[in-house]
Amino acid sequence: MSRKYCFLSLVLLCLFLIFSSQFTAGRFSLAKSSSFSKKASILGWKAASKTKNTITLTWSKMKQASGYQIYRSKKKKNGYQRIKQLSSSKTCYTNKKLSSNTTYYYKIRAYKKKKKQIVYSKYSKVVTVKTSKASKSHSTQKTSPTSGQSTQDIIKPSIPDSAPAIPSYHQALDYSEIKERLLNPDQGFYRTLSVTTSLEEFPDRKNVINDNWQLYHLRIGIGAFSAAMNQEDDYEITEPVLQGLDDLLSYIRERGKNVVIRFFYDNNLGKADMEPALPMILRHIEQLSHVLDQYPDVITAIEAGLIGPNAEMYASTIANDPKVNNAILDAWLTHVDETPILVRTPSRIYQYLGITRNDLETTRIPDNSPACRLGLFNDGMFGSGTDLGTFAERAREFSWFSLQNSHLPYGGEVTIPESSMHDLKNCIPEMFQIHLNYLNYEWNYQITQQKWMETYYTEEIGTDCLYYGDTGFTYIENHLGYRFVLEDSTFSYENPFQELSVSLRLKNVGFGNLNKRKLLTFLFVPQTEEEKDRTIIKKEMGLWEGELSLQKKICFSKEELDSSTTYTVYLKIDNGEDRYPIRFANPLWNEELKANEIGIIPAKESVEN
Repeated sequence: MSRKYCFLSLVLLCLFLIFSSQFTAGRFSLAKSSSFSKKASILGWKAASKTKNTITLTWSKMKQASGYQIYRSKKKKNGYQRIKQLSSSKTCYTNKKLSSNTTYYYKIRAYKKKKKQIVYSKYSKVVTVKTSKASKSHSTQKTSPTSGQSTQDIIKPSIPDSAPAIPSYHQALDYSEIKERLLNPDQGFYRTLSVTTSLEEFPDRKNVINDNWQLYHLRIGIGAFSAAMNQEDDYEITEPVLQGLDDLLSYIRERGKNVVIRFFYDNNLGKADMEPALPMILRHIEQLSHVLDQYPDVITAIEAGLIGPNAEMYASTIANDPKVNNAILDAWLTHVDETPILVRTPSRIYQYLGITRNDLETTRIPDNSPACRLGLFNDGMFGSGTDLGTFAERAREFSWFSLQNSHLPYGGEVTIPESSMHDLKNCIPEMFQIHLNYLNYEWNYQITQQKWMETYYTEEIGTDCLYYGDTGFTYIENHLGYRFVLEDSTFSYENPFQELSVSLRLKNVGFGNLNKRKLLTFLFVPQTEEEKDRTIIKKEMGLWEGELSLQKKICFSKEELDSSTTYTVYLKIDNGEDRYPIRFANPLWNEELKANEIGIIPAKESVEN
């Protein structure tokens, strides 16, 4: 063999050995994965990207795992808390609402369900990530709420004085506010949906769901798993019951509906002391959370419940034990990641925070604290000056909860037909103040279906002249939660088929706010009579949290839009995959597209002519 070929063979052999050693060392890990075991750890664990407020983490799928648990700390060696539990189909997670210019430490482990127990893998290596510094190119201004308007953050981009002027075109739309009943997600009058489980059965109640209602109060009796009810022993919740819960929530998602959910040990019979021992209560929360945490889009809120008659957290022997209260809230906040957790009275939140009413003026819960998800459900609403004991100092506590509820759902039941607190002139201002999202339509029917339907919104009650002469029920129903009205739409461009700037101004006339982030998608629909030529261009433009000023710049690739065609532009606000869309209170809704019309881009030849 010649020296030339000997040398070439030696080079190839060296390259092979180098590649093999690097692959063995884990440098080429794209194709690597592991199978679940107690001794294995997840591979490919790393930070994929970061911003000033978010960190995105990715990992390789672990075969045979049921799901993953992510932990975070601000210290490398200790202080880790679980921040997210994900299903086995996920290999990416974005941690949001972080502080800018701050170092965070993350680790992950897998878990596998085996009959009635859960087995965990080893923790991964620790990933260290520092968020970006806050940008100085944007200024955030806070507006003060007026009657019928919610507090929102308005972000306005700073534009250099030297920037060339771009032509702006105010869109000729019908900006009038409509009074139509809108079935938008996570709000409104609700109907009850009750399920009482046995040890091995979750009854099918899907037939209760219909198109007339958006929100349901899902009440699930799990007394079969408590010795006080079954007269035998405390049991873990069985797989058929957990699967039945999962099937029901999946069906509710398919129907595009939402639920506020509460679990009962007294099976909604009004009995005290029906709870199991505290360790089993906490175990039940953990079991239920494995299902609930898969449906943050479906579940508007979880009412902590569990304790006392009708799970209203009173009367039972353990109801007023702060240790029990705090343990239950800790369990919900630990095992459920995104969903708000609501308690029956403010005192339970004060207990958890370690404060009293005297501390309210100086207490604010940080946005990145799990406790920022703690809110109220009020089943004594407007029943008396204290809402039947809900509040001890109404004005003082309303002032604090007005801020806390600005990002949380709040609702419950109106009570005591003889009370004057639910007269329209008394209750409507408070509904705005405390950001009311939902109410029980059925209880108390003497108020919701009689009193409010027989009294009218007038100048003596409020200044919203659009509703003068309408029933109090119509006004309240149309204002529960958020209700966005488009007030202005302006397109700016030199060539809209290359680059388009959209500027929208909205008004929120509802009692409450948008409490979940939504995906913004702009749709460009060609105005053509031929269905075959109707190719819709879709542009996803990030997330929306309910800001009243919305500005987006959309760029198009060459030939993406046809300059000889006029396009109608729609804004789709939903969870993606056409789930849970938001409709503006304007006559601009397209039911087929599930989107709001915001303007047109005229064909180039029509502008020139």
